[in-house]
Amino acid sequence: MYRYLLLLFFLVPLLEVWLLVRVGAHIGPWLVILSIFATAVIGAFFLRLQGFSTLHRAQGAMLSGRLPAVEMVEGVLLLLAGALLLTPGYATDVVGFLLLWPASRTPLARYLLARVLIVDPLAGAEKSAHDAYSASRPGQQQAGGSSATGAAPHRHPHQPEVLEGEFTRED
Repeated sequence: MYRYLLLLFFLVPLLEVWLLVRVGAHIGPWLVILSIFATAVIGAFFLRLQGFSTLHRAQGAMLSGRLPAVEMVEGVLLLLAGALLLTPGYATDVVGFLLLWPASRTPLARYLLARVLIVDPLAGAEKSAHDAYSASRPGQQQAGGSSATGAAPHRHPHQPEVLEGEFTRED
């Protein structure tokens, strides 16, 4: 994994410099500089719009009682898109704009969510984040112990029992 990141760390700047020189030879250095600033400004504008849209969808998901897992992953992808759009270069701008575009960002977020593994220490089991996301959708177990279908709440065998009580501190 680290080997690939190190390789990317060296190859991406080389690709960016090569692209900037090639494009600069065709359109001139001033237009290259102008295009770099323009993509940063346009990207920041669209990043703000998409960020508010994702935040609104996450709030709607929480209000409906489901985990906003896809929206959280999309937020991380938007953060990455912003970093790529502020990095000077054409290749990073293309990837940044693809991450800004909801038609490519949402499927990528769902794919990444399906690949994440969650370990539940209470159940002693592993499950994918997609399973956890699916279990929190309407019609499934919800917070507070009741389910949307009206069935009795399911209790894990390893889930601790909660005892309510009062205490007073005497010094």
